[in-house]
Amino acid sequence: GANGVPIQVRDLFRELAGRKIDLLKMDIEGGEFEVLGDRRFSDLLPHTIVLEWHNTERTPDGKRFCVERLTGLGYRTAVGAIEHGRAGMLWAWRPAPNGN
Repeated sequence: GANGVPIQVRDLFRELAGRKIDLLKMDIEGGEFEVLGDRRFSDLLPHTIVLEWHNTERTPDGKRFCVERLTGLGYRTAVGAIEHGRAGMLWAWRPAPNGN
């Protein structure tokens, strides 16, 4: 619209394909569901993820969605120190070969 600000949309998966990712931070105001739910996310497999989850109309239990998706991909998860009703922080990491 007339009051809008144009932005450039970038394909995270194309830009990060084949790269080693030690830490992925996601704070995208409800967009975490599209990123985690994308079939290509399982190809990225960052070692550690910290994200802010949100409860949205489409995903009313955002924390559960994120935990289930990440544990399904082999991550361990821990709730972050900040949680306030409709949003909060979540850590996820892929265990090392020795199990830690």
